[in-house]
Amino acid sequence: MSEKTPFALIFALWGAGLGAAAQYGKVSVIFDLLPQVYPDAGAAIGFIVSLVGFVGILFGVAAGLLVARIRYRRALLGALWIGAGVSAFQAVLPALPLMLAARMLEGVSHLAIVVAAPTLIAQISAPRDRGLTLTLWGTFFGVAFAVLAWAGRPLALSLGVPALFMAHAAYMAVFALYLSARLRALPEEGAAAVFLEASPAGSRYNLPFPSHFRGCGRLALLHVQLRVYPDRTTALY
Repeated sequence: MSEKTPFALIFALWGAGLGAAAQYGKVSVIFDLLPQVYPDAGAAIGFIVSLVGFVGILFGVAAGLLVARIRYRRALLGALWIGAGVSAFQAVLPALPLMLAARMLEGVSHLAIVVAAPTLIAQISAPRDRGLTLTLWGTFFGVAFAVLAWAGRPLALSLGVPALFMAHAAYMAVFALYLSARLRALPEEGAAAVFLEASPAGSRYNLPFPSHFRGCGRLALLHVQLRVYPDRTTALY
């Protein structure tokens, strides 16, 4: 727990979150252009958008446990590099089956980022600033989609779809390089987070799951919580 919030690092982690949101948004804002790229795809072209979210639906609950075991910094940096590599691969406009496979891998990258980044933000924020920094994190999806609609789509229209994918790859690589240096300077992480972690007040439990899949986590953990703590009234959040 920090006594002083490193806001430059907070904004860098938020920027990584913008890159994760762009893994959805970069395809959403150019969806009407994809039939020109894959004219024979038919209805299957919709999977180019939805497969990233499908990975989250399947593995959202387990992701928190896995990322905690890997360690948040390592998972975040690995996910950023994977995201950069996958986006660069997508820029060559591979055959549809390869593009779909790339989107699946991109879903794994996205899931790791949205688990690790807010956890690190909470860890390095001073208690008095934690509400502010996590509120900032909560804007990452909306801000990313707004930026992509404002700048990403015009880029694709003027220079082609590959230009948007390459721009996203460069963005992810820049944040991977910057955060690699900044996170290395932090103290070593402690033990991996447990499945249900009691807060100091003993009445709440932190769920290490991405916020947009946390509803699934609540339902899945409610049964576990009642079995482990049958005599305790708790609040899941």
